Amino acid sequence: MRRTGGWLILSAALLVSACHRWQQIRGTSVLPTSIGEVQTGATPDDQTQVRVTVYNLPPPQTVSRDATAYLVWVRPAGSDAPPQRLGQLVLDGDTGNLQAVTPLRQFELVVTAQSPDDSTIEGDRVIRGQIKRE
Repeated sequence: MRRTGGWLILSAALLVSACHRWQQIRGTSVLPTSIGEVQTGATPDDQTQVRVTVYNLPPPQTVSRDATAYLVWVRPAGSDAPPQRLGQLVLDGDTGNLQAVTPLRQFELVVTAQSPDDSTIEGDRVIRGQIKRE
């Protein structure tokens, strides 16, 4: 009985980790040494849970004089629609993190350096990538 319980726990852990996919995003010419990871997974209501981690970020004001934050934006893949704000990276040294939910399954993700009060994408695009939830 004890062995079966251990296998059940291991199987459940593997199933949970298999439901999430890590994808790499890269810095643009503005911040070519910055890189990031995006983890996606499905929520119970079929939304996309997004976890963004970006490394090697300098203070935002060094990228753009008026910038005080790094904002994360998404828009449907292949669309010309205006990007929707997903949230603001929480900085810890030179690493930024964000957890959020979007209804999109396949999308372009962009990180900008700009004011956190901005409601539209206006800052320098420092990181970008194409993301797909499996």
